[in-house]
Amino acid sequence: RLIIAIRSLKDKYIVWPRENYRKEVHKGFEKFEFPIVIEAIDGSHIPLMEAPSKINKDIYMSRKHRYGIHLQAIVDHKGHFTCYEIGWPASVHDAKVFKHSYIYKNNNLFIENEDYLLADSAYPLLPWIITPFKDPLGPNAQQQKYYNTIHSKTRVVVEQAFGRLKARFPFLKYMRLKDTIKGTNIIDIALILHNFVEKNNDE
Repeated sequence: RLIIAIRSLKDKYIVWPRENYRKEVHKGFEKFEFPIVIEAIDGSHIPLMEAPSKINKDIYMSRKHRYGIHLQAIVDHKGHFTCYEIGWPASVHDAKVFKHSYIYKNNNLFIENEDYLLADSAYPLLPWIITPFKDPLGPNAQQQKYYNTIHSKTRVVVEQAFGRLKARFPFLKYMRLKDTIKGTNIIDIALILHNFVEKNNDE
């Protein structure tokens, strides 16, 4: 019953910016010199203490040689989670998770005119995704490096959000279970509760 009750809060606390709040998010990112940014996106691994109870358990092994579940999340200027994908094995690259995500397949439902998501170089450059220059070269190298610096300072909001999430729920630093479906459900609950606490603290 408790899980059902918490999940009933998802539509209230995991919300994509619309109308007036969308304008507030744009203004929030202006302080980083990115006034047309609506969100920042990144991936994070939720490590597992033991190998998953699956036949193909090795696909859950990350490049750091740890078992884990992939969490892709999008946050606003305050670091509130607004959209996420949970459950992919840790070995799967951020770009692949993104290209199979709901927001990628249905970006027209989320991205309005002059809306952009900030992403690191692991993500593809798209009309609505802003990534850094991979190798600043040529006569514009200095401008590109400056852009990359501002991009990094702005996008750090999503990394900080992951940090606060794991600090609030330390079990996300190493989950003691083998059932990845159960693990995915626990992560989902943690994200909802995290936003519940953060948004109520803001108020």
